[in-house]
Order: sequence, then structure tokens, then C-alpha cells
Amino acid sequence: MERVSVATRIKCWWKDIPLLTRCIFITCIVVFVTGILPAGMFCLSPYEIWRNPSKVYTFFTSAYLHAGIFHILLNLMFFISCSPVLERTYGTGAMFLTTVVMHTLAGLLCTAIPLALHFGLPDVHVSLLSIHSCTLGLSGLLFSYLVVQCAIDEIPYRSLWCITVPTAAYPWCLLLILQLLFSSVSLAGHAAGILAGYAAIWWVLKIPFIANADNIVPSSIKSMDSYKMAPSNVLYTHHTIVNAQAASTSSTDSGTSMLGRIVQMAQPTQPVEKFKGEGRVLGSGKPPSRDQAPPTQPTQPHTSDDEVV
Repeated sequence: MERVSVATRIKCWWKDIPLLTRCIFITCIVVFVTGILPAGMFCLSPYEIWRNPSKVYTFFTSAYLHAGIFHILLNLMFFISCSPVLERTYGTGAMFLTTVVMHTLAGLLCTAIPLALHFGLPDVHVSLLSIHSCTLGLSGLLFSYLVVQCAIDEIPYRSLWCITVPTAAYPWCLLLILQLLFSSVSLAGHAAGILAGYAAIWWVLKIPFIANADNIVPSSIKSMDSYKMAPSNVLYTHHTIVNAQAASTSSTDSGTSMLGRIVQMAQPTQPVEKFKGEGRVLGSGKPPSRDQAPPTQPTQPHTSDDEVV
């Protein structure tokens, strides 16, 4: 048996990755390796945006900057396990527009929360929500994706490092644990990502323009193998998707049970009638008399054609 080479496995794995996931994955790696976006200029800083509103572009650029190799590896590992599921569920076009909206909402919230605390409660100083912070990394978008994935997940509980938590509370529990383990992570960025994910579930994915995003995508892009079309029978609410999954499971179960009933119908349910003619005792040439006692040997059960007697 021939062993599949590592290069072949990587090629097959990459071929199965949808288009949007590929683009974000490559962008993060290229930005990290080349350093074309200096962190000081393109990270998200609430104070800098307050002083110069034209820097709202950092809502998007900050997500593709990372502080180090461990930071980018951790984010990309989680991203590559989460994003393809959502892209296949909602389609590449709808997921692209949803990602843009979630980037925008998360950036607005990540800026507004520290500014509101700074000006609304000037006597309260929260270092984790400082307006002078410089937020970078893909984790805000990952928390948004995680909220959407938990909303369409039928599993009621998830395991979080040997701790079982409700699926609905999983993003918040993960935020808390990460904050306790790594004090340098952005609390505002992660919380803003979670809130943006809720907005995607309750509002963004229900917008007809986003739901029908495939209609505005050029045919040259839609013809690519990695482009995933939105399912025609999926309404973009998590309740409908869960119901559709349940209906699919139910139809499968009903099909299985129907097959079982057909097999049962094909099998004899009533005992086979005894032979009504005259029997003969083996070894004798005449039939037994009616007064003769029936043979004491038990009747052999009926066997199918596949059995060997």
C-alpha cells in the first residue's frame, strides 16, 4: 500500500478550503511575513480614531496584524477550523458581506466602549479598556464567527479545556478564560467581536441583499471550485438552519424506519402452514396410519435460501 506524501495531503486539504477562508488565511500570512502594515499605524486605537476619524480604516487593517508567531498561529488554527463550516453553510458571497459588516460593528464597539467609559466615568480607570490601547489580531472576528457557529450548532454543551459549558455561553466563557490566562489580550476587542456575532445572527444574515449575495457576484468568480453557493432552501436565520438540520435527520431516520418496515413486510410474520397431504415415514414405502402417533422430532425451522442446511 502506497503512502500518501505530505505534499499531497496538504494539496488535498487546501483544495477543500473555501474561497473566502483562503483569502483571509493568505492575507494574514502575507501581512505577517512581509510586514507591509506597520502595527503603530494600522492597529485600532480608540484615542487615535477620536482624534482623527479618518483612521476608521483600522477597523479592518488591525484584524490582519499579529504580535508574534504564537499569536498568528493560534488565531489561524482556530480560524481554519471555524470559517469553512460557516462559509459552506451560508455561501461565500453572503459570508463575505457578513464579515465586512462584523468587522465594522466590532471596530465601532471596540472604539465606543473605551471612549464611553473614559468620558462617562472619568474617575474610573480600567486598564483593560484604555483608550490608548492598540488592538490588533484576528481574534475579534473569530469570536464573531464562534457566536454564529454556536447559534447553528445542535450540541447543547461544549467542552472548554475539560470544563463542560452550555453552547450559548461558550464564547463568553472562552473570553473569560483567555483574559485570565493572557492579561495582554484585548477585552474590548473580544467582547466587541461577540456582540458583532449576535448582530449577525439577529440582523445581518436576515437582510435579503446579503442572503442573495450570489446574484451580484460575477460568474467568473462563482465558477471557481472554491466558491460555495448559498443553499437555495436555507433562510438565513439560525432557527431555520437548525430546523432544516433536524428535518434532514428526521427524514433520514424515517427513511431508515421505512426500510425496516419494508424488510419486515417481506419476511413471513405468520407461521408456515403444515403440509396438508399425507406424509411418509422415511425408509418405508407406505404412509403412516392416522392412528399412529406423530413423530417426536421437532419441526425444523424455516430457513432462507442463503442458509446452508
